[in-house]
Amino acid sequence: MIRTSLFRFPKYDRASIRPGVIHLGLRRFHRVHDAVFFDSLLHRPSNAKWGIISVGTTESHQKAVAEMRVQNSLYSVVSKTTDGLSDIQVVGSILDVLQAPSDNQKVIELISSNDTKMISLTIKEGNFFFNDSFTRLDLDHPQIHYDLVAAIVPSKPPRTPVGMMVAGLYKRYKNKGKPITVLCTDNIARGGDVTRTMVESFAVGRYPMDTGFHQWLQANVFYPNSVCDRICLTDPLTDMISLQELTGVRDKALLTTESFSSWVIEKWLGEKPEGMEEVGIKFVGSTVPYENVKKRLNYGTRLAVATVANSLGYSKFEDAMADPIVLKFMKSYMNEAQRGLGDLPKDIDVEQYKVDLINRISTKELRYMTDRVLEDTSTKVRLDWLPVIEALPQGAPTNTLGLTIAVWCHLMSASNLVLNHDFHPVVDANYDTIHKLAVTTIEGFQGRDGEKVVANFLSNVFGEKFVDHNGLNKSICASLKVLKGHGIHAAIDKICS
Repeated sequence: MIRTSLFRFPKYDRASIRPGVIHLGLRRFHRVHDAVFFDSLLHRPSNAKWGIISVGTTESHQKAVAEMRVQNSLYSVVSKTTDGLSDIQVVGSILDVLQAPSDNQKVIELISSNDTKMISLTIKEGNFFFNDSFTRLDLDHPQIHYDLVAAIVPSKPPRTPVGMMVAGLYKRYKNKGKPITVLCTDNIARGGDVTRTMVESFAVGRYPMDTGFHQWLQANVFYPNSVCDRICLTDPLTDMISLQELTGVRDKALLTTESFSSWVIEKWLGEKPEGMEEVGIKFVGSTVPYENVKKRLNYGTRLAVATVANSLGYSKFEDAMADPIVLKFMKSYMNEAQRGLGDLPKDIDVEQYKVDLINRISTKELRYMTDRVLEDTSTKVRLDWLPVIEALPQGAPTNTLGLTIAVWCHLMSASNLVLNHDFHPVVDANYDTIHKLAVTTIEGFQGRDGEKVVANFLSNVFGEKFVDHNGLNKSICASLKVLKGHGIHAAIDKICS
């Protein structure tokens, strides 16, 4: 049920706004984050040429495209405050929506146009088509290979986001076009650098080096690194119904999120809207410390809490956080995770950040689901826990990290430890492989070769060099023994300080 404290509507004339941003990936996060920031920016008359055209890049976006088209691309964002009240904002910054692959040629034309000043993207990690270590573009991937060949045939426009971008940028180069900014808002470390690698690698695979295009790319396309943060929910149906009861309006494109939102950007070199700082966007010399805090204290913590909460039968974070033992676990995890952060900018208060994170995921009526965070968890543990493990100073304790991984092992094995509760199966593309590995570990950790069994698990999940980093192997073995003998609550009480 929505208990609203504020309704907000666009006060600018949408008919006078022109598109200046092409956004690839009509994901929920884009619509509750950067589209909301740009909605605020459009209230300045000087920014009238910074409207957004958003592109659904996968089949999963088709529903959102259809909903947005019916509503003239308008939609509501319901922001839940920590006291359970809701701020309802109608967002008007998205002027039109397109859908790949049917609109790919139009996307290419828009990117090539000087009216477009920025390409932004939230395409999800898998659609970067990088190798497992996320260091290079996989040119042999079938979809990338298709685009490299199809781009030669005018009747077959490329289908991948990078294929569309490079085709549009090449046409922009041929037209002697203006410089342009490409801004990644995905949850990827050094996303600007990664996007540059993706674009330039594809361009090398597609166009000869003597065309001049590659030099133009390096001089005229800017890739600022960016750190974004906001929790977006996947099931806003309750709020859709509540809004209809309150206003009589049925908004099928409505989204529910938290009141917190942040955006930190590094080294913006291109043209930009006026007043970005005034709407809360922070510009810094380096996003690395902000990225480290987000990854290790935010995403890593949420994944750890979701692992424990789901294993205890909690489907919602707000319910899990009402359990004192889960709160104790979360505080202990954050205390271990912050040890490798090093010196931080003065505007980052780690202790306040931890308090705020507890409040954010405990927000009443947010309905933030643990199983959502655990989707594709075998990939997320490498993205969100590995940086914590890797950065720990020599000799730093790993007791809570060991317990976290031990509980995750039980969760992926679907052992009796978690089945005794209201078990919510994990959706993971690698589930079968990890499940077999976890079962072997649970069955063999107490045997003669117990540490070798755990080492094999760690090696397969994180890589060989982390098999016994800071005694992590021993911490996991110790946690598995306590879990087997006493259960999760007792293990947290015993292990977490």
